[in-house]
Amino acid sequence: MSALYPLRGRHVKIEEFAFDVVAIAEAHRSGNELGPQVRKVESTVLVMKIAGRRRAAHVAITHDLRDLIESCVGEETVDEIVEGVVGRARERGTAKPDVAATARAALQALTKRDIITFRRARLCAV
Repeated sequence: MSALYPLRGRHVKIEEFAFDVVAIAEAHRSGNELGPQVRKVESTVLVMKIAGRRRAAHVAITHDLRDLIESCVGEETVDEIVEGVVGRARERGTAKPDVAATARAALQALTKRDIITFRRARLCAV
């Protein structure tokens, strides 16, 4: 896996919001009124279209996971991406001792959910 180039799917977007949009969506979906669960808090949300579904799926993600997903543009190998993610997590003060292993496991999980794919060759910028 080290020599492969992760690439984020075109059906995947990451959005930033000033409110807890996941709580808002859950309240809307369940027919509940918006209440105190909706607070003004920055949230990062992964949004992706799933074949056969009318609505896009969404899930709140951490800044570290956002960094990992946004690094998957087909121009760096897994090793290069993991190295960059570890360095930036250390700079932010969010790095845990096993951050490299966690990043590699996250790449595998993202592949299983069709969020990223792996290429055998570097994607060239045009």
